[in-house]
Amino acid sequence: MPGQSAHVYLGDELGNDSAQIMFHARGHPPAPPGAPQSDRPYAPSELLIHLLEKGKGKEVVDEWHDKIVKLGVEAKEKPEDKPWNCRQATFNDPDGNDLMFYFWLGPPNK
Repeated sequence: MPGQSAHVYLGDELGNDSAQIMFHARGHPPAPPGAPQSDRPYAPSELLIHLLEKGKGKEVVDEWHDKIVKLGVEAKEKPEDKPWNCRQATFNDPDGNDLMFYFWLGPPNK
């Protein structure tokens, strides 16, 4: 189903003391239960993880990126500030799903 997504907030929505996890299906049906990996011509999806650590700003994305890379995982996208006001780093899981770690930079400056 195109456009399906779920947002889970812990604490206040987009507050300083909150956590947010988003899941975005990319418009394809999910793989049937029990389908072998080779029979998964289905959508990769996106899992977005909003990083907040008390006393830290956008550098938290770089720190998580570095921790994950040290574990031997190759980054699809290194940390960078995006035009949509997030600092973001992206990895792929073995099924091709994007795992995005991000920090909200706030409303754009006008």
